[in-house]
Amino acid sequence: MGRPASGDDLGSPPYILKLDIQKLLASGENPQCTIDTLDEVTAGGAESDCPAVVDTLPAKGGPHWGALDNLQVGDDGYYHETTDVKRLAYANYFVARTGLNGDHRVCMVDVQPDQTLALDEKFRDERTGEACLDFDRASWPHGDWGPAKPHSMLFVTADDDVK
Repeated sequence: MGRPASGDDLGSPPYILKLDIQKLLASGENPQCTIDTLDEVTAGGAESDCPAVVDTLPAKGGPHWGALDNLQVGDDGYYHETTDVKRLAYANYFVARTGLNGDHRVCMVDVQPDQTLALDEKFRDERTGEACLDFDRASWPHGDWGPAKPHSMLFVTADDDVK
């Protein structure tokens, strides 16, 4: 989310917004929620079945793509699908000719026990030492191929490791 500056428009800072949509889902076929003011966009709707804003995480560069890690290791040592997502990844990239090029990083986010979001400071670029992996580099483990733009992502594991 977020919107870059353009002309007289100062834009808005880039961020990831975590919403609780349980009341909206429970409202069934006839939801009453209408997000029709700017305040409701950033703070949640006024009607009782509107999504609630749980947390907002600043996301330098402007997130473009994300993925939820819906796998977790069970007591049996195998991965199992879960609806209790504990982390996600996002990429800061967009099409350069739009003027929204991002900074070409992939970042990891931890979902805290209180459901707030925190940048995973342990997921660091091995060259810069900074949080997030920077794709603006000349060399990769497979050769000198130059800068890359992260786009689309998945959390994966081998079929034999999933139950």
